[in-house]
Amino acid sequence: MDVLRTPDDRFVGLHGWPYEPHYVELADPDGGAALRMHYVDEGPADGPVVLLLHGEPTWAYLYRKMIPGLVDKMSPGGTLPTGDLGQALKGFDFGSVLGS
Repeated sequence: MDVLRTPDDRFVGLHGWPYEPHYVELADPDGGAALRMHYVDEGPADGPVVLLLHGEPTWAYLYRKMIPGLVDKMSPGGTLPTGDLGQALKGFDFGSVLGS
């Protein structure tokens, strides 16, 4: 699978985004390179999980003003592999995942 990645240095010092990057690697079922997916991990580790999903072409930056209000109740939240802090699948059709 072809993968695109925005260079990490594009996110250094980004206004309104003080969150440390965290990643999980998703295996390619076809045996290719793993896909890196970004997630936000703020708040208490034993707190309930708040999952904030965004659409394409947005990324987790969309939630930058919501996260501080949730941080007392929040554990990891994910982002979709759309080319933000994670990676994007070149030519990937999210409609096929959503059944549309």
